[in-house]
Amino acid sequence: MIYAVASRDQKRMSTILDQLLELSPIRDSDVALTWRREFAPRDLHWQGMLQASIIISQGTVTTFEAIALEVPRAILPLPGADEQISLATELASRGAAVYIDVEHVPQADLADQIANLVTDESERRVQIEKSRGLLGTQGAQRAAEIIVEAVEGVAG
Repeated sequence: MIYAVASRDQKRMSTILDQLLELSPIRDSDVALTWRREFAPRDLHWQGMLQASIIISQGTVTTFEAIALEVPRAILPLPGADEQISLATELASRGAAVYIDVEHVPQADLADQIANLVTDESERRVQIEKSRGLLGTQGAQRAAEIIVEAVEGVAG
């Protein structure tokens, strides 16, 4: 199951997710999408996170929760949300997330950005392996450092 979460501009995020799921090869995969258009109670959020084989989020908190839970992830930052874009870029460069770049990738190619993550279990295992150590045993501290590094990259 794909669990998708958005906290801002849910209408646009919903449109993008619908487009992704309609595009081949994802359309041909066995994909169930649980989509939260509003903040869910924590217990429902965690249920979705724990049942997910992939998590799609705009970035930040849900992304770090997915890393801590070792659930593969794709980040779909909103255009103009610099902190989300910076985090997506940084984690993708480390192999720790897939960055779904709706601003610079033609619509027809968007699904290809997450197709391997959806269809290939070995691809998901590789991402999990590359994510290990990003949070370490001091998860909250390391997550804060990564966020600060990402934000400084945008400001710098």
